[in-house]
Amino acid sequence: MMRLLKPWLLIHTRPVLAQRFGRARAKQILEQAFGRYRTSASNLRKEASMGGNVMVHCAALTAELYHVLLVEGLDEQQARAQTAKVTAVIYDKMAKLPWLIARISARSPIARLKRATTIFRKFPFSPPAYLMQDVPSDKQSVAFDVKRCPVAEYFKQQGLPELCAESFCSLDFSLAEKWGAQLERSTTLAAGDACCDFRWRLKPIEKERIPKKRRGLYKSPFVRRKNLHDPFRFCSTALLTGKRSSIFDALTKHGMISPQDRALFRFADSPVEAFSFLKEGLSEAMEATSPAFASTVTCSAHLEQKCAHAAADCCGPTAPIQKVNT
Repeated sequence: MMRLLKPWLLIHTRPVLAQRFGRARAKQILEQAFGRYRTSASNLRKEASMGGNVMVHCAALTAELYHVLLVEGLDEQQARAQTAKVTAVIYDKMAKLPWLIARISARSPIARLKRATTIFRKFPFSPPAYLMQDVPSDKQSVAFDVKRCPVAEYFKQQGLPELCAESFCSLDFSLAEKWGAQLERSTTLAAGDACCDFRWRLKPIEKERIPKKRRGLYKSPFVRRKNLHDPFRFCSTALLTGKRSSIFDALTKHGMISPQDRALFRFADSPVEAFSFLKEGLSEAMEATSPAFASTVTCSAHLEQKCAHAAADCCGPTAPIQKVNT
């Protein structure tokens, strides 16, 4: 079985060991581990499912790698840590396919988490080698208890429960992070408990922080400077603030309307004031001093049309404007 997986395992595990021992020595260590595994593989218990057999043989290879590292001069703690680095790489590769299928076939985060854990429970952690029992949980979590784990049983028989916890059990926490969840587990079979209580809970999603607005203007100085350099953006901001004359002040400031044109408009902030303008009418003096056609400094017909639209939007039905057309 491991003969078929050996090329794939060597590709991913050799660089991890090469960081400490170099490429040549890392290759020798792996060959020694595979040699020791072939010697002991015939004594392994045959599980009732293919996934269970794969995991037991992986556990046996892990144990042999640990023994080779001890021969290399590492103490038990260093050997367990180095072995855990190797198994973490393999476990990460194994978890990518279930997560990819979950992301393609499910839309919500909780649905993806359920789909990924379900796939993993089909293979390689499949029954009857693995006995799992679902536990009621809320809508944002997945919960189940593992009653039997052949990997934990193998390491217990070999007298290596600490190696099991560090090179296998602890990898579930980093796996949960990659799947957008947090794993809570208080008991494990490797530690001698009755079960492994898996509680996968979704991570809280951080809401995007939106800057507060101040009457239509962002507090960001960059946005404010941009508004001042762009008359049309400034005019739209003036409309939001409710200051009807600000738009024409801005157009006048940027040279798009002459002061003479600006003087032709009268502004009202309420319907009552606008109605009073209508009743008042225009005086004879205003008619005499106002030109028949006001001059404009708008440089193009396109800009003139935009100015007209901006003025029409500004002077809505709540604020009528009177203009001299004599």
